[in-house]
Amino acid sequence: MVARVSYRDLHVVRNVLTSSLERLNKSLEKSAVPIHDPYLAEREGASITVFRTIMKGSQISFWLMDDHQGTVFPLIRCKFKKFCLNRYLEKVNGSFTFVADYFNQNVFGWEPLIEDWELKQLLVLTKKNTTVIDVFAGEFSTFNVNITQAFLRQAVRFSLQLSEIRHSLDEDFR
Repeated sequence: MVARVSYRDLHVVRNVLTSSLERLNKSLEKSAVPIHDPYLAEREGASITVFRTIMKGSQISFWLMDDHQGTVFPLIRCKFKKFCLNRYLEKVNGSFTFVADYFNQNVFGWEPLIEDWELKQLLVLTKKNTTVIDVFAGEFSTFNVNITQAFLRQAVRFSLQLSEIRHSLDEDFR
């Protein structure tokens, strides 16, 4: 699975999902169909309850693209190899190998940002106002982050453009 999105795309998706969920919740409040499940009836404001979620994939990539000035350039891509995520109620278990690259616009090629980092076990446990996160890396896996001057220059340039991008999105929204 490969997902290539720009900041504008993320903004559009967020607005669509937010407004859709608001409309869904309003329609469920005024629904003519009575709620028969006592567990759902006692949870105020809950419309859908998902107890278990399992996601698996051998290669999942997310690309952040810069389409601000008409031309589309990739900024960064994150890859998850051997991805497995299992959520049951308040507990999330996962394992994957994580890689991140940035697109060096000077040499017009990908440069490593985070080299292959194997997480044998990721455990997130949430109860009430407490969250416990356990991260266990692979025995021979090191967390290597490569920060170069080219990456810093591009990051600073993009962060300076971010307010202009937000302003143009507010004025010229699809």
